[in-house]
Amino acid sequence: MPYRGAGQAVNDLIAAHVPIACLGPTSMMAHYENKTLRFLAQSSETRSATLPNIPTFQEAGFKGLVLDQWFGLFAPAGTPAEIIARLNAEFAKSLTDEKVRASMLKAANDPVGGTPEQFATFVRNDSTKYARLAKELGIKGE
Repeated sequence: MPYRGAGQAVNDLIAAHVPIACLGPTSMMAHYENKTLRFLAQSSETRSATLPNIPTFQEAGFKGLVLDQWFGLFAPAGTPAEIIARLNAEFAKSLTDEKVRASMLKAANDPVGGTPEQFATFVRNDSTKYARLAKELGIKGE
């Protein structure tokens, strides 16, 4: 059942209106910690450092099922290289701050940085993967 956001999906899951959901961990961590929800598997390639006891879908027998949730910083096309470099440096610096790292880990988000070029390659590869999956599965946009 599609939802417009995680909030209503989590509410319906807790109220047992739906038996299972596939959501990012951020909206569910408090419920997991309070034991109102149980995590069955995580969709990353490897287990999260925050959730080391939760197997990946691949470990649970769903080979090739890897759906990473990620956050990134984007700028408009044509933004000068020196601005991109400065933003990247500041962003990388923030990922070394213990409060930022602790906050991200508490939400089961592993802090990862890199160069703008590495991120561009990552985004292109992810876009290619999901375009292929959408085509294979016959998923069309509205």
